[in-house]
Amino acid sequence: MVLMAAPMETLWDHLNVALVFYKYLYGRQQYGQLLFERALCFEVNLKENADALPKLAILLHDLGKAYEPLQNSVAKKGRAAFHEYVSTVAASYILKLEGLSNDSDFLKNALLLSIIWHHTAMRGSELAGRKIKIENFLHTYALFKGIQSATFLELEAYDELKDILIHLAKAAGISSYLNLSHLPYRIDLEEVHEKADELANKLASIRGPELYFFSLLLLHPLMVCDNYSANINRMGRITRFLIDLPSPKETKIIAGSLARLMGEREIV
Repeated sequence: MVLMAAPMETLWDHLNVALVFYKYLYGRQQYGQLLFERALCFEVNLKENADALPKLAILLHDLGKAYEPLQNSVAKKGRAAFHEYVSTVAASYILKLEGLSNDSDFLKNALLLSIIWHHTAMRGSELAGRKIKIENFLHTYALFKGIQSATFLELEAYDELKDILIHLAKAAGISSYLNLSHLPYRIDLEEVHEKADELANKLASIRGPELYFFSLLLLHPLMVCDNYSANINRMGRITRFLIDLPSPKETKIIAGSLARLMGEREIV
């Protein structure tokens, strides 16, 4: 079995191209240094390479597509709405960020938010309250696979997905931040809803604004690299996120507001 990210694109190709693009675009611009400096504003001291965070987000953002019945739907229909919710749960099991900073929980939650939001251009930023819609989509995917219903998602291609993660993580230098022995074979639908609710509650907490801001710094390279890879591998597919980007004038206004918020003259 070959895991697919889209009907004409393997999961390996999608993740590999996205990670290489990050290296040559964001790596050369020292994006990790920007993350290090912004984290300090929130009293989070990144002890090691901050580039690991966006790389991890890129590597793990489509984990949900590997789980059935989503994988069957991706390969045959090119559809897997809300796979990002499943990716978030799977990523929460295998992330190991304790050695990266003095506040690994903050970084893990920011990383998980970037994953669950990486299709925000299509589905909006709402996290909780989507239980019925997600269940309806899962029911549709179950029918694609020839079963009547599904209350859980199963990783039938466990060894293949694990092999992909091992090799790409090693190439990207982020293997030490993953515990792949905890990669779940099965994810119950209730776990998906609980994780979304948990992240929504984190955003509503005292540190919610800080968490939101830092998650956007991870979401930016994830969305850009994700869409670039899809564009390359899917023969020039129009990138949805480009349609939803604000105009240059609006971008300047937003950048100015962020600069005032951070007490700085300029946001890079």
